[in-house]
Amino acid sequence: MLRPVSGNRTDGRGVETVMRRNAFPILLILALALSAGCGSASSGGSGGETTPASLPPGAVVGTVVGFRSGHRHDTMPQPHVAVEAYTRAFPYIGPVTADRPHPVARAVTDANGHFRIDGLTPGRKYFLLFGMATAKWVQLGTDRGATVTAAICEDCPLPM
Repeated sequence: MLRPVSGNRTDGRGVETVMRRNAFPILLILALALSAGCGSASSGGSGGETTPASLPPGAVVGTVVGFRSGHRHDTMPQPHVAVEAYTRAFPYIGPVTADRPHPVARAVTDANGHFRIDGLTPGRKYFLLFGMATAKWVQLGTDRGATVTAAICEDCPLPM
C-alpha cells in the first residue's frame, strides 16, 4: 500500500495527489527559464563588445535586433523599441508587479535599432529593459560608457 508523503493527501481510491500551495513560485521559475531562450542581450564595459573610447562616462549606446524562433542568427534591426534603465531588477515577465520601479532614464530605438541613453551615474550597474521581453544588467565604467546589443524573439510566446 502507498503511504502519503508529507504535504500530499490521498483521495478515496488510494491515489496520491500533490497539494498545490507552491504552484505559483514553481510556475514563475519555469516561465523565467523558458523565456531565457527567447530574448538575450550582451554588453560591453565589463566584458563582451568593445566600448568606443569616445563614449563618455554615464552613457549607454546599443542596438536592438529581432529574430524569429528557430532562426536565432537571422536578425533584423528593431525600430521603436522602448529601452529603460533601472537601478534595481524586478520580474518583468508574467503578472504585473505592484512594486515595479520607475525607470531612471529612457530611450527609443531609431529606424536602425540604435539607441543612446545619457546622464547615468558612472561606475554604477543598471538593469536595462528592452521592450517587454528582454533585460540585461550593464556595468558602467568610471571613465567610459558601455555598449549593449539586445536580441528579441519576435514570435516567442511570453509566459503569463
